[in-house]
Amino acid sequence: MNKLFSLILALFLVNSAVVSSLDSCSICVDFVGNSLNDLLNIILNSGVIGSCGDLCSAVPGGQIVDTVCDLLCDYVGVEEFIKLISDVDPDPIYICEKISVCKTNDNAAASLDLVQINPQNGTVGGTFTLSIAYTVTNTIATGQLAFNIIDPTGNAFGDAVLLVNQPAEQYTQQFQFQATPSEQESFPNGLYTVQALVCEGTCGSPHPNTYTLANGTTTFTISGGSDASSMSGSSFSGSSQSSQTGAATGGSSGSGSGNALF
Repeated sequence: MNKLFSLILALFLVNSAVVSSLDSCSICVDFVGNSLNDLLNIILNSGVIGSCGDLCSAVPGGQIVDTVCDLLCDYVGVEEFIKLISDVDPDPIYICEKISVCKTNDNAAASLDLVQINPQNGTVGGTFTLSIAYTVTNTIATGQLAFNIIDPTGNAFGDAVLLVNQPAEQYTQQFQFQATPSEQESFPNGLYTVQALVCEGTCGSPHPNTYTLANGTTTFTISGGSDASSMSGSSFSGSSQSSQTGAATGGSSGSGSGNALF
């Protein structure tokens, strides 16, 4: 992230028009996603905030984070910036679109070609690979490829990658996760459902310029753990690693904390 922040900082200093570039959109979403809770706490606990400098100087992360925050805040003004951050359902992509750093395309279109998980019959402790192929037929300006995995008790975890300026083409994405039980991850025996979505905007967001472009499902089973009936009160979360192929001019980065995304 520091490398990206350094890049966008240098670009901003050279030419302020770069505010609508691909890199600046990715970094804006990254910054807001990582700093959202800190910004909310500062806003709630600081009383009257008179300037972007007052707000951003309190955000943890050092000079680069402070400078990026200042640049984004100054672009719309401190009152509008605080209003966006304090939204009842704050959404990093929507915030960056409202700041005019990220673009929107109400005519974006895509289809899902493949949703596949391997192995289809796995065991607790094993590693699972989720493969998703999708075709963009009209450019996704700023969106997500997201998935949820729902366990036999109805609990779920998910993850997503950011899609920026993806032109018409076919793309593939792989996610990996390990079914290792923990205090938050029960991985009971039984049938799991995978939901995959391609979206313009944040998948599941109620904000404008947000659309589900395509969706698909598949299933797999896990054995060797506890029965689902004995885990009905447990919580279920997870984490994943991802990789992408396709000649996208857009970037992709992980988002989501492992909770259900939609």
